[in-house]
Amino acid sequence: MPLEAFDRKTHLHLLMSGIVCPSDGEAALTYARQTPTEASRLLLDFTEAEELALTVNELVVLAREIMAAVRVVAVAAPRPVIFGLNRQALQLADVGEGSRVRVFRDADTARDWLLSA
Repeated sequence: MPLEAFDRKTHLHLLMSGIVCPSDGEAALTYARQTPTEASRLLLDFTEAEELALTVNELVVLAREIMAAVRVVAVAAPRPVIFGLNRQALQLADVGEGSRVRVFRDADTARDWLLSA
């Protein structure tokens, strides 16, 4: 299953696995839009993803839409290419990287930052 959603008490955890394609991005956005808006925290976890089959432009649009739906996002992306593409998309999306959204190489660090934000 490419996308699994876990509704934690403190945040929504979306685990992406395998080859992540545009339909997975749309599913992630649907989950993000269903979270309560005031205290919404999202952990977008690519630790089990092998590859992103999305263009940078698709990632930029997705980043803007997710940031419009939730208050704060932490991205966990241990693979160098996925890490870099997420960083690039956030910078191009101009969504306040560092304050409302950050990309990390491991899920534990991402979750710790998310819960402290």
